[in-house]
Amino acid sequence: FIQPKKVNKPKNATKILLVLIVLVTIAIIAIICIMAALKKDPFRVTLDGEANAEIKQLLLIEEDDVKVPIKEIAPYLGYSAYNGDYINKSEETDKCYVESKNEIVNFVANSNKIEKINPSTMESSYYEIDEPVKMISGKLYISPKGMSKAFNVYYEYNKAKNKIIIQTILNRVIRIIQVMRVVTSRVTR
Repeated sequence: FIQPKKVNKPKNATKILLVLIVLVTIAIIAIICIMAALKKDPFRVTLDGEANAEIKQLLLIEEDDVKVPIKEIAPYLGYSAYNGDYINKSEETDKCYVESKNEIVNFVANSNKIEKINPSTMESSYYEIDEPVKMISGKLYISPKGMSKAFNVYYEYNKAKNKIIIQTILNRVIRIIQVMRVVTSRVTR
């Protein structure tokens, strides 16, 4: 007489449940990894190597187009800012100037020229900038390249790192000297 095989249903159900748990765990880990890889770096702005959330808040950014508010950025770059024209004093809001101990820079809305004045000689020079100064919501804005020329700063937008780097000339020179010292010390070893 042949005995029928006993089917152990509880063991099979346990195995299936264990396999499902492992597959769900692998799927969750894969989703977390994919989300981490797709997550974009947070947007950052640095001034002279230090993160600066205040400047980040000042900038007007639409896609890859960045605009910098002239009077608002000036104090961060070592300048004072005023309404109007430096030579013909006024309070016109479609003009402004920034002043440091070494220079004065005049800006006019809708113009792609800036005037730089040497305060000790009062000699002026005109420079063309890449885009006209724009009046937006009562403030004058300039492009990053225009800011570089007007304020004598280095500007870089690193799209891959989602980061804007601004360096004042003095800080840039110090950084170059530091790099040169490192290179020179390696060469002389």
